[in-house]
Parts: sequence; structure tokens; C-alpha cells
Amino acid sequence: MKEYQSTLTDQKNLFDLYPLYKASKAMRKAKVFDLYTSAGNLGFFKNFQFQLQEIGTDVYMAENDYEQILMAASSNQDHLTFVLSMEGRGMNIQKSLMP
Repeated sequence: MKEYQSTLTDQKNLFDLYPLYKASKAMRKAKVFDLYTSAGNLGFFKNFQFQLQEIGTDVYMAENDYEQILMAASSNQDHLTFVLSMEGRGMNIQKSLMP
């Protein structure tokens, strides 16, 4: 039992509400959500896109590298970007993370 309590305490100490506050503030401010991912996560993001559309949010998701480039090029300060990647996989995602 002591080990479980220790694990819970350690996790509680790692949880910071400020980044969650900043993310929710950015989400409320955005007019459009852009979703970027690679093939393995398309299903997850399609579901996320559907749920956001159900509440009246404009959501766009590109399903290939070319569409991602076009979507990024047409983005502006009204857009909020979500990137779902496993260790930065995906050609365009890796390029955007490079200095």
C-alpha cells in the first residue's frame, strides 16, 4: 500500500495546471483548428475532428505530406495547430522541429 501512495504522490507533484490553462485559453481564442499527424494516428485524429465539429468548431486535417504543406501555408494567427506524432515521426513534422 505504501508503494501505491508513493506513486500517487510522485504523479501529483508532476502535474502542473498552468500549461493546461494556457492550452485551454489558446483553444478558446482560436477560430480554426489544424490537425497534423502521420498515417498511424489518422483514426484517432479523425475522431477528435468529428467531436470538435459536433460542437461547431472549424477543424481541418491533412492526410498526407502535400496537404500538410498547403494547410500550413494557408494558416494564420486565427489557427491553432495540434500535432500528434510518435517521437516526431513523419517527414514534415521532423522538418518543423529542426532549428
